[in-house]
Amino acid sequence: MDIQEIQNRITPIISKYLPDEVKVEDITPEKDILKDLQINSAYLIDIVIAIEEEFDIAIDDDSIGKINTVQEAMEVIVGKINEAA
Repeated sequence: MDIQEIQNRITPIISKYLPDEVKVEDITPEKDILKDLQINSAYLIDIVIAIEEEFDIAIDDDSIGKINTVQEAMEVIVGKINEAA
């Protein structure tokens, strides 16, 4: 699974939690999920759970702490997929 496919699969997950003033097109790898995309921090766990279900992986608390940007989320996903392989 390549990084573009991962981005294509997490974009709809993240977009469910975007405030009205932020567009789906704004979800790019370098964007900070909480600051740039203005997602409420309470929704971060919901996003992580949805990602776990989408990719059939488990993301531990240490890994959640490493997720600030969309790119970092994708890197955690790749790491967890590789661990499971």
